Amino acid sequence: MGHFFRSRAFIGMCIIAVLLTGLGLLSMSERGRVTIIEDFVGIVITPLQKASNRLVKAAGNFKKVFTEYDLLQEENTALKEQLAAAEDQLRDAEEDIVENKTLRGALGLAEENPDMQFVSAHISGSDMDSYAQTLTLDCGSVHGVSARDMVVTGEGIVGYVSEVGTTWCKVMTILDPSCEIGVVLTRTGTAAVLQGDATMSADGRCKTAYLKNDITLTVGDSIETSGIGGLFPDGLFVGRVREIKSESTGLSQYAVVEPAVDIKNISTVLIITEFLGQEE
Repeated sequence: MGHFFRSRAFIGMCIIAVLLTGLGLLSMSERGRVTIIEDFVGIVITPLQKASNRLVKAAGNFKKVFTEYDLLQEENTALKEQLAAAEDQLRDAEEDIVENKTLRGALGLAEENPDMQFVSAHISGSDMDSYAQTLTLDCGSVHGVSARDMVVTGEGIVGYVSEVGTTWCKVMTILDPSCEIGVVLTRTGTAAVLQGDATMSADGRCKTAYLKNDITLTVGDSIETSGIGGLFPDGLFVGRVREIKSESTGLSQYAVVEPAVDIKNISTVLIITEFLGQEE
């Protein structure tokens, strides 16, 4: 036993114990310093903590993105609904403006022509190509509409009723190649026939035919209905002369007419159901 306490192994163990004790006391006496074990643990744990914090932060951001995306979707939907409502209100306002304009036109016509009876109608359909220039209205025989009734706006004539149903009717506009209406050149009092033309209709124009070469025409001359025969009322504004051309035969001339009404862009019209001097 005594031999062991004098051995090199025992002496070495004592030296190591003293060193460890000294290191422990030194770490306790110096604040801010860590032990070797603590330092080792810190070296291992720090990267793991860093990665963990990044994952937590990323998860939070990921959740935030989805939350904000849902909010943006809700806001986008709400804005679309508000925009749609505003567009509806704008369309309603525009329709009201057109309706009021038509009614004012009717009032003006009624004041100028107290003998006339009118029915207001909306355009429910149209057939505008080179072969036909017709409109469909939402009024028919039940509203007192008859074939050949003239259709107008406050600006001038549109055409006349060509077909009548119970609650609808079709209008042959003055742009239709089959349309013929007796007219007169206001300045000269010259009678003519207003006709549609397949080529001119693309530009929203028509023409007057059967004009003798000795008749003096001037660009800007106004044209109105003649009322001859009592088929249509007289004195309704048609449009103005925009060009003067010779017929292919050279025996007569014709005038290219710009209608007073922008027929391709109207939505409401008036149908004249009765007028003084109407053919029975």
